[in-house]
Amino acid sequence: MSAQFQIEDPMWGTLSIFVIRMSEDGSWEDDWEPFRVGAPPEIVDLVSPVSYEAYFELKHRHTRPFLAEVGLDPKGCLTKLAEGISMCHYRTSCPSYDPKLCGGHLDPPPCYDASVSDDAARRLATRLVDLWRMGFYVIVVEPDDL
Repeated sequence: MSAQFQIEDPMWGTLSIFVIRMSEDGSWEDDWEPFRVGAPPEIVDLVSPVSYEAYFELKHRHTRPFLAEVGLDPKGCLTKLAEGISMCHYRTSCPSYDPKLCGGHLDPPPCYDASVSDDAARRLATRLVDLWRMGFYVIVVEPDDL
């Protein structure tokens, strides 16, 4: 089951973390596996894999190993969304659609829905964009090798 928490770092301030767990076979936890297999790689690849060791250190308030491994910050992930994914799924049928406002960029409207064809993957991609908008680092923790 995914988890979320916050860590205070003297240099970076409050880090908000959303954790998805990876199993030994490389699949993600049940809630997020449909996203991993159904969403385009351009958005899946923006979720940062983090070693169990860095995650363990982070849980014990040592942020340096985590920050060394994590990819883009949440705003960076939003800016890297591919053009097709960043536009709202309902852009062709929505009477209020405005391409300047309705993309997945830094501040999409609350009604934004990610443009992903698979329904389950779209719901999760939209959740992911919402997490990034709220400032969460979304990470996939690799299995513990110990």
